[in-house]
Amino acid sequence: MHEPSDSSLLWDAVRVMVRLLKQAGALAGGAGLLWRDHCRAAKKRAHKIPFTRGRPDRVELYRELIGITRATLAYLQQAAARLAVATTPFVELWQAQVCHYRPLIERIITQSERRVLAGEPVPASEKLVSLFEPHADIIVKGSRDTEYGHKLNLTTGRSSMILDLVIEAGNRRDSDRLLPMLERHIAIYGQSPRQAAADGGFASRGNLATAKALAVRDMAFHKKAGLRIEDMVRSNWVYPKLRNVRAGIEAGISCLKRAYGLARCTWRGLDHFKTYVWSSVVALQPRPLHAPQADLIPPTRHRSCVAPVKPASWRALQRVNNAFPPIPALYIPPSSLDDLSRRPTSACKYSQKETFVDGN
Repeated sequence: MHEPSDSSLLWDAVRVMVRLLKQAGALAGGAGLLWRDHCRAAKKRAHKIPFTRGRPDRVELYRELIGITRATLAYLQQAAARLAVATTPFVELWQAQVCHYRPLIERIITQSERRVLAGEPVPASEKLVSLFEPHADIIVKGSRDTEYGHKLNLTTGRSSMILDLVIEAGNRRDSDRLLPMLERHIAIYGQSPRQAAADGGFASRGNLATAKALAVRDMAFHKKAGLRIEDMVRSNWVYPKLRNVRAGIEAGISCLKRAYGLARCTWRGLDHFKTYVWSSVVALQPRPLHAPQADLIPPTRHRSCVAPVKPASWRALQRVNNAFPPIPALYIPPSSLDDLSRRPTSACKYSQKETFVDGN
């Protein structure tokens, strides 16, 4: 997903509507559809706005670009009314695309007029940052660069196995998400963890008090945030151990981002976004040791091989292989991914990362 701006969103809206108008002309056979292609004029103004100095000149260019967008939207509404009598599957599919894009384009025009022409600040919750990924949120964390996507809250066990995952909506504060994650853990596994470690963003005195009330014996935060170690854990020896355990989730997040493609989602739509995230998480989960039968045959001796493995070690590996049978293939529908049951553990780690969406 490219860096959003009012000019780029308006240009995206014009080129999408022109594409739909061309499809409508092919469906109607060119009869009764009168419209003009303003792509070249919209692109020229959209590319000129970032390099224009002075607010009055930029506002004038925006006014022209918004006018072009409104005119193209009027052409699209006329084409939709012209094809309303047709009932072929291709026309119905085209009408579905128009119904999807039209409210988004109207929203883009409205927010551009509010921000640029009226000089009115638009709250982040009301902004549309992508015409193709309207579900994307604006993610701002301290002094870091602004990103666009969704926050993920992960819960892992002592073995770094991911026990729970929540795809957040909006740019909520980290400190507000610890207690919902604890409550989800208790609801899924029937008991609270004996020990828990969380990222420094989750640290607050209220979260610590509530975690203790939920029977969490040791609650360690990566950053103390004014809290005493004696209030979080039973002894000074336990605190660094839990901090080290929590640091292990960073390796899992790094593996998800770099090996399983979770740094950028390339699937379009919110449902596909959730499916993409869950498929990466399920693929990361550890599984029992199993070696195929073909791999149990010792390699033949040739010049490039090292010394052959002893037969006793191969028999031991075969015993391990028989103890852990192959894992059958499992299909998980997207609608049931949020209800996966996982094995409880005595120590939990809570962390957070962002996954960004990619569209065009």
